[in-house]
Amino acid sequence: MLINKDLIKPKILYFLFLSIVSSLIMYLNMFLMQRGINEFELGLIDTVGYIVGFLMRPVCGAVADRYQAYRPVLLALMLLSAAGFDGMLLLPQPLQAAAYNETFSIVNASYNDTGYASLCLATDSMTNNSYYQAPISLCNCKSASKDRLDRGTITRLNFLGSESDKQCILYEPASYNYSAKFVSNNSKLICKACQLTNSSSKAKSNWNVNFLLALVLKTIGLAGYSPLLCLLDAVTFSLLGPKPSDYGWTRMYGSFGIFITALLTGFALYGYSMAWSFRTDYTASFILATVLLAVAAAVTVTLKVPTSTRTLNPLKALPLMCLSWRIGIFYILVLLSGAAFGIFESFLAVMLRTMFDPPLYFFGIMFAVQVLVEAPLFALSGCIVSRIGEPACFVIGFLAFALRFLLTSLVPNCWLLLPVNCLHGLSFGLMFPAMLVFAAKQSPEGWQGTVQGLVSGLYFGVGQALGVPAAGALIHIHGNRPTLRIWSGASLAFGAVAACHMVAMRIWPDQQPSAMSPITEVKGDDGEDKTPAVAGPGDQLLEPTVEMGPIDDANDKLV
Repeated sequence: MLINKDLIKPKILYFLFLSIVSSLIMYLNMFLMQRGINEFELGLIDTVGYIVGFLMRPVCGAVADRYQAYRPVLLALMLLSAAGFDGMLLLPQPLQAAAYNETFSIVNASYNDTGYASLCLATDSMTNNSYYQAPISLCNCKSASKDRLDRGTITRLNFLGSESDKQCILYEPASYNYSAKFVSNNSKLICKACQLTNSSSKAKSNWNVNFLLALVLKTIGLAGYSPLLCLLDAVTFSLLGPKPSDYGWTRMYGSFGIFITALLTGFALYGYSMAWSFRTDYTASFILATVLLAVAAAVTVTLKVPTSTRTLNPLKALPLMCLSWRIGIFYILVLLSGAAFGIFESFLAVMLRTMFDPPLYFFGIMFAVQVLVEAPLFALSGCIVSRIGEPACFVIGFLAFALRFLLTSLVPNCWLLLPVNCLHGLSFGLMFPAMLVFAAKQSPEGWQGTVQGLVSGLYFGVGQALGVPAAGALIHIHGNRPTLRIWSGASLAFGAVAACHMVAMRIWPDQQPSAMSPITEVKGDDGEDKTPAVAGPGDQLLEPTVEMGPIDDANDKLV
């Protein structure tokens, strides 16, 4: 098997760029929640970032196409991304304006129970009673408070003359009201009311500053990172030439990057946080992402980028890229799939923290499993697309989204979610390459960067900007599981639209010339435009005629 040496550096860049997703981007929302941002505000921040990312992708692609400046544009975007993401480390830990752990219940514990470390662990030693056992009581905090508790802060409270260690955060001024009953027979400790209140005006001011800083810095980071992959896609399709279906083999190396860094980052964060008394610290993620960007910049300096000239001016290229009904419905499908994908990207980790509170290394394992099923489908996507067509892959992807949303809402344990995430291979590993191949076939010569930027912008930008705030509002109102079921039904409806598109394309096949055999803009001697017209439905395409000289029969050569 021959190896295309020109594709080695794009493969390395896919590895590095997508490693940043599993090393940092997937942890950003959990990091921001640690800084006092809730789900609804996260949706607003992500929406702004996605919209800016949507605008940046086609703009950067157009600039790179127009001036053939892929390397300088890539380097500038990497610098911008590093500045935005690393700046988020400056966000201070906010004071809590109001405690969210409004009601606690303490479960039974006997003398031999060892208990386990949780959000509110109390070891009570009763001194004003003849009972000298040390029962361990576990405070069940409401789900809304779990991500706002500092596990490293120890608060000592006096309770019935006893001293207890509670791993709950305490901000002054605060008041504590207790009503308890002690039963010495079975060592039951019942806490009926345990209310914290705080009215710090400084906390509210700090929250506002954090929200604005998070909005600006994450938007800058996403504005720099978002166009990187679509520009690399354009370079890859240019190097592939007439074989765009081989794109999946190159993009597959990005999945390997996600797999390796997902495991590495997950266990690194877990070990680092354990060393800091159970306090979650994401500094290692930011450092790793910065190193990856630095290595990617070094590779980009020597990246080979094919040069091409635009064969159509913008007024002639626009109808080819946008005005066909096939392309219009395709863009709608890209939006819908991006909305569904954005929910998993932005809220899956947050949902799992709320629903199951898994250890940090679980997220590394979960994303590694997703990549294990994503990589083979990236590699096989070219073969599958050539057999069943891109529209059929869209239908399969939406059905996988619907099933994944539904099963995620039903699992009782986070570890059972690992086989469910195998559906990511169909919803992204097959569907997304099919979309890029479809777009590559429709893009005129010299417009690859612009078209790939437009498709990626619709998917990761506008699509996610529509889906994420809607999901954030639904989670805020209805909770996690109902929101997942609502989106399962929506994905089925999206799949119906994709099925109609597939049937329509088979009934009315496209007769327009593809981008792999583009129409070249031709000028006559008098300056008149001699560009051949684009064939419409029902028009017959004529084969080009070539004048040939006489043939030398003895040598089978043209004279």
